[in-house]
Amino acid sequence: MKTNSKTEMEIEPSQDHLIIRFLDRLVMWTGIPQLTEKRIRRRPLKFFPIFVLAISTLVIVSVFTYPGHFIGKFLAIDFCFGAGALLHIFGPIKQTFNPNDFLDERDREIKRNAYFFTYTLTTFAAILCMISMIVTESLVKLDQQQLIWRLLSVLIFIVSLLTTLPTLHASWAMPRAIEDDE
Repeated sequence: MKTNSKTEMEIEPSQDHLIIRFLDRLVMWTGIPQLTEKRIRRRPLKFFPIFVLAISTLVIVSVFTYPGHFIGKFLAIDFCFGAGALLHIFGPIKQTFNPNDFLDERDREIKRNAYFFTYTLTTFAAILCMISMIVTESLVKLDQQQLIWRLLSVLIFIVSLLTTLPTLHASWAMPRAIEDDE
């Protein structure tokens, strides 16, 4: 049985292939794939993490001391979490599974020390927040909604510490870059 080689052998694009091709072009239009192709210049970010931590700490202290306005305080802590996530992306710690970042022993040591510092300080902050929750609940009886807002604020505060503190520690632990004389 003879077949036409061109007409029957070619696969006509179905609707699924057209959608996938359209989505692929749409992603390429955003520029995100081009970001993964080149190496990100890792910089020590020394003062911005301090600013983010100061804001989040002031907000969590105001959550415990001044009741009310929980939505605004929760949004401020969410902003600190988002800023911490951006710090983590552009900060000095190289990502382990990024194919464009080559990790050497120095990078692994900086990352290990930064996360050890982060987990130690975050554990201390979580214990301190839980003790202050117990004390404020025993002194002032809160209704259920206020208690839930405080718990959510503490949760986001701890997560923002987890995203901000490694960048802060690694930025201050990194030696200064020496400029080449050329």
